[in-house]
Amino acid sequence: KKSRLLTQLGSGMAFVQGLWGCGPGIFDVQADRLKTLDALTTFFKEKSALDQYYSKTLKKLAKLHLMENETVGSPLQSFLHGFRDLIDTVSTNYAILSAKEIDQMLNPLNRAKAKLQADNKTLRRESNRFGARMRKLQLHHKRSREDARNLCRESVLSRRRCDNHIRQEKTVLAKLQAQLRRLEAKGLRHPDVAAQHDMVKNKIRAVKAQGIALAERSKTLKREFDLADNKYVAAVKACREFRGKHDSASNAVLRGLEKTEMARTESIREGIRRYLKVQSEMSKKLLVSYQSVSAISESVNAKDEIRCYVNKYKTGKAPAKLPEYYHFPSHEAALFRDKFDPQDYVNKPQDQEDAALVAADDTHLKEMRGIIDAALGESKRITPEASSRLEELLQTKLGRSAFAAALNHHRNNGFDGNGGHEVPQETFERLAELMLLFLDHAKKEMDTAPAQLVMIMSQTFYKVDKTNRMYWQRSHS
Repeated sequence: KKSRLLTQLGSGMAFVQGLWGCGPGIFDVQADRLKTLDALTTFFKEKSALDQYYSKTLKKLAKLHLMENETVGSPLQSFLHGFRDLIDTVSTNYAILSAKEIDQMLNPLNRAKAKLQADNKTLRRESNRFGARMRKLQLHHKRSREDARNLCRESVLSRRRCDNHIRQEKTVLAKLQAQLRRLEAKGLRHPDVAAQHDMVKNKIRAVKAQGIALAERSKTLKREFDLADNKYVAAVKACREFRGKHDSASNAVLRGLEKTEMARTESIREGIRRYLKVQSEMSKKLLVSYQSVSAISESVNAKDEIRCYVNKYKTGKAPAKLPEYYHFPSHEAALFRDKFDPQDYVNKPQDQEDAALVAADDTHLKEMRGIIDAALGESKRITPEASSRLEELLQTKLGRSAFAAALNHHRNNGFDGNGGHEVPQETFERLAELMLLFLDHAKKEMDTAPAQLVMIMSQTFYKVDKTNRMYWQRSHS
């Protein structure tokens, strides 16, 4: 039992060593990744709470009645009016930033953390189950191989003993035949000689019968040895197949883990990159707001304040407005002139520039749709001119969006408009090249949204009809 336990432990360690390699275990890698996700989650939780605190505090500051005790119409009162509006805008921006941190970073990180923990548990459970099954198969193949080897050894020893008996019987038979010849030389008339002659003949017949039985026994043992040898060869072959399956399963597990970790790392990296972009835009807006406050505060002059106060109490009338004191940059235009994503919380009216971009996008989409429709229509060919035009369009962001939209349309409705996905081999290969070109340009410019669609398109399974070399879609991803 002790030796069997040591054998099982050794095979288990061999399995783990073969699956995870000599480097750091994949469980250690996942534990480090979990610590990283914990640190990121803690950071964005604290950052969101800090931005919420900034927003609430500035909102309180904006609600204070700072201008109640100031002279009506004075430069300081005008400054405080503008200061209150700007602080209210800054408070709103901090609230927007906090909401974005929760929505775009904290929630995805929590989901990624939960997914990683679940994947880790599943991986441990499945790897332990796989390891136990592999150990059982190892023991089974080992017993089968040892049984086949023992059977071969026993059959060989039995045949050797049988062959020795046959040789001994042949020696005895030769002696009896020599004795029979001597008796025949003496003559058979004497009764004692005749009796000995009959006895020798009977012995010869018995020895020959035993020799025949031993020969049959030898043939039977030869057949048993062949069967045992075949079993041994089959056991060795099964062991080799088992080792191949073990290696392929290990490679499949590691490839799957590598893809999963790469996708998870890329998603976290993309999320942080997206957050930093939002943070940069919001920092620009906050900087503009604070610069506006600084410019307004520097424009207030104490002498003008005293002059305004004296004039009011001398005349009893409100002083004339001084435009230079409450004239400050339009913070709305300064804050919201940058183009935001659709998920932003600011409703910006479309201007002429946006209308021009929409029109250009529509034009690119129509041109791209026309080229692909012509390529996948009755001719089912992409001309060199259309191919070069596609490559030019794929270098622009609008062209890539149009290419992804056109492929999405054909993926949902079929390349013929009736749900069919038949594509000639030449066109399919050219589309694959264009997809790779698309992904190359999208990666250079970090344009990921359409790239996901084309990745789905490129990973769709196709089967080949050898008669007419047509490709058609078997199932959607």
